[in-house]
Parts: sequence; structure tokens; C-alpha cells
Amino acid sequence: MSLTENSDSTNEFDSYYFSELDTTEKFYYESFFMGDAYVKSSDNTVGIDLAIKDYEWLINYKDNLHINNKVYLRDERPRKNSITASVRKKDKQWVKDLAKYGMVPRKTGKETLPVDFASTPEEMSAIVLGIFDSDGTVFKETKTGRYRISFCGNETVCKQINDILKEYTDIEPNKMTLSNKHCNFVWNTSHGAKEDLIKLYDFMYMNKELDNAYLARKHHKFTTFMLDTTRDVV
Repeated sequence: MSLTENSDSTNEFDSYYFSELDTTEKFYYESFFMGDAYVKSSDNTVGIDLAIKDYEWLINYKDNLHINNKVYLRDERPRKNSITASVRKKDKQWVKDLAKYGMVPRKTGKETLPVDFASTPEEMSAIVLGIFDSDGTVFKETKTGRYRISFCGNETVCKQINDILKEYTDIEPNKMTLSNKHCNFVWNTSHGAKEDLIKLYDFMYMNKELDNAYLARKHHKFTTFMLDTTRDVV
């Protein structure tokens, strides 16, 4: 089934949006796509399937990129306890341009983040925020009560994240581990030191122009940690 919503967008969809990565918004979405989107070359589709709890993110995505397609809801209960929200856009130029950054129809475990196209701290920040929103998590350990931030991706992506954080925040690279014993290209890297998490928060959310793009649910959970440190959050 589909859910129809009113969009505030008055601009036209841009087929050449990803032809050049020249804004933090583009870096954010391209990085997010690497984790949570897919392409189908057979019909030039770029699709994103998210849990229903992230429906608001999809609405912002549609408005920001002026996509007129509906959000489709798929209720898989009772077979699965899940409702999925999806946005699919067919555009040949998008598929062609995204391939330049390594986003191809079948994920091979060799995907990379667009770090070679970025040259500023703001662009690197948008890349890390994009992959965090798609393949990252913030959680509170049950036994210790400590917060941790975790990123998931192939070995190259996890190394790229560690390298960015070292260069731009002085967070020391953390050990990378295999997330799935049955899959040799899904890795994990995480950070738990309070000082590192504060640096990471400041770095990822430095771009105010992305306030209407990032995943509100994860931002809220990360902000809760910041408030728990008795630090004011601006």
C-alpha cells in the first residue's frame, strides 16, 4: 500500500543532482546511499527501504531532493514483526552518476565512501554522518551504562571512517572486527570513551544545513548521551 503526503517542495527534480558532489547535502546522501540504498540497472531505479520509525527521514529526503514519488508502506505482519517504508525513484542519470562513486546494482563488499571527492572538514563530516545514519548505531551498554557508537560496513569503509576521525577529530583508530562470522566483508568499528563521543558528536553535527536531512531518531539518542554528560547541547 502507499501513503500519500503533501510536499512543501516547489522545485523540480534534478536528474543531475549527483553529477558532481559539491555540497554537504550531496555528500551526506551519497554516503547514506552506500549503506541503505540500492540501484537496479534493469529499470534505472534508486530505492531506499527503511523501518516505519524512520518514515520522517524519507519525507525530508523527498522534499530535499524534490522527489514526487509516494512513500510505499509494506506491512509484513504477522510473518515478520515489521512495517517497511520505501521510496523508489527511476532516473537513468542518477544510476549512471552514482556508479561513479561505487554504487552498483549488486553490493560486493568492495564499496567505498566518497572520501576522494571531499576536501573540507564539512564534507568529511557529512560523509561520516551519512554512513552513521544508514549503518551506524548509538546504544547504552546494559552492564556498564556506558554509551557506545558503532559503525558497520566492509573493511575499507570502516578503515575510512577511522582515518577520517583520526585526521579531523584526533580520535584514535579503534579495532575493527567481523560483524558476521558467516560473511567475510561485514565489519564493525566502535567508540565508547566519553571524550571521543563528544568529539564525534561535534564533528558529525557541525553542518547546520543538514538539520533537515539527518536521522532524527539517532540524533535524539546521541543528544541524550550529551545531556547525560551534563553538557549543554546547542
